[in-house]
Amino acid sequence: MKATKSGEDSDSDSDSNSGGNSDDNCDNDDGNNSGNNGDDENNNNIAAASKRDSVDPWLEVVTFDELKNYDATILMATRYYVAGDRDTWKPVILTAMSIGVAGFPDPDKFKEVEEIANVTKRNTHAYLCPATSVDPTTRKAVPFLKKEVIRRAITNNVNPVPRISSWNQKKCKEWLQNNPPHSTDHEYIRTCYRELLDEFREHYLLKSGSTEANMFRLLRAFECLLHKDQ
Repeated sequence: MKATKSGEDSDSDSDSNSGGNSDDNCDNDDGNNSGNNGDDENNNNIAAASKRDSVDPWLEVVTFDELKNYDATILMATRYYVAGDRDTWKPVILTAMSIGVAGFPDPDKFKEVEEIANVTKRNTHAYLCPATSVDPTTRKAVPFLKKEVIRRAITNNVNPVPRISSWNQKKCKEWLQNNPPHSTDHEYIRTCYRELLDEFREHYLLKSGSTEANMFRLLRAFECLLHKDQ
């Protein structure tokens, strides 16, 4: 799997002010180490971000208001959802990016996608990360949705950029559905989503005790033996 990042804990908590990503089990801080996501023009939590490209924009230390410091090219999907960085991975960044892109499920349906449901069920061998690290419609997803609103406004040259400090999840989702990502983002988002589901499915097959999983492990073992003899 090439396109990855991750997060942890349930939706019972209040909104995280996080904007970023997490570790191999998808996140150990539960999204509670938050940044200030206000529209305060004096918000300078990370002065380095004002240099436009010195801090990766998808990191949690970068708030939605600070995205305004970045050039549009840095906020395009190929640079905003970074492939292969498992230590700073939150799939919710990708699912938020997909809202409004043709071919994706309704945002409320992501948690019902089989590959996602299989690895977000707690107390199972196949558990990989909580639903809140993937589902873009939980309260914890609001900071990610806000960052996606600003990212799209900048890359689509929306002027003025919306003032969204008071927006809730419903308002963010409606805006994103009505304002798709830049057209050049769409295929990359689709590719990353397919790769994400492939990784979730492989994790489930390797970790769960299902009949399907046992067959998969046997096939993988047989394949390794064949390659060893070559």
